[in-house]
Order: sequence, then structure tokens, then C-alpha cells
Amino acid sequence: MINDGIYCTLLSHVRKENSLHRITMKCCEDLMSQSQDIHNLIDKRVSQEVENNCLRLRLISFDG
Repeated sequence: MINDGIYCTLLSHVRKENSLHRITMKCCEDLMSQSQDIHNLIDKRVSQEVENNCLRLRLISFDG
């Protein structure tokens, strides 16, 4: 029976706590959030490098 949730093979598979479907969905969500975190980390690092370089330039021009 496709419309009966208790006996539907797909629905009973997806609803299991440790089903391959749920594990795969969790892995996908983790990868998606990880890639967003990497972009944020790179942006922060580049911003910090620019700030440090500007500080170095000010110090060099002040000393010279």
C-alpha cells in the first residue's frame, strides 16, 4: 500500500532513526554548513591581513 504510511516501504525507511536516508541527509547538511563556514573564515582572514598590512605601511611611513 503506497498511501498507507505504516506499510509504505519508502516512508518506513525514511522514518527510521538511523536509516541511510537520514544519515545521508545529515552528512549533506554538515557539508553545506561547513562550506559556508569556510567562506566566512577566509573573509575574516583576508580582512585581518589587509588591516595588518595597512598598519605595517603606517609604521614604515612613520619611521621613514
